[in-house]
Amino acid sequence: MPLNEKPEKIFLYHYVEELISSYGDYYNSNLKEEDFTIKELSVLLRIRIDDVTTQHDLVNVFKVSGAYIAKVLRKFEDNGLILRKENPENRRQKLVKLTDDGVEKTDQLLDIIENWEREVTSNITDEELKTLKKILFKILWG
Repeated sequence: MPLNEKPEKIFLYHYVEELISSYGDYYNSNLKEEDFTIKELSVLLRIRIDDVTTQHDLVNVFKVSGAYIAKVLRKFEDNGLILRKENPENRRQKLVKLTDDGVEKTDQLLDIIENWEREVTSNITDEELKTLKKILFKILWG
């Protein structure tokens, strides 16, 4: 951005795109595992956040096809990162949960995310960061 440019005149999408690009570059340069894409690892992190979820829930959260999520879950299962078991309340559903290896992998991912966030927010105060997160939350979810 040119120094004489007024930040309030730049569209929000530009800031979002720049942040996404920065995050992607940081993530790729710090990720030792190259078997998974950033999007696939986002699914793994979502399973961590939810503790137990279903394929259907992941389709809804990521707004992707059931076939895509099934493929990603199979890949995680083959790598020992998740377990799938029948939902006793709805036998057509499979519950998805991280294994110990999956928890360890997501710990590594969370470290990368936290380090990136610290790096990109190093020039703002904790109060400004808190306000930024509240504003972003409000933009996304009202």
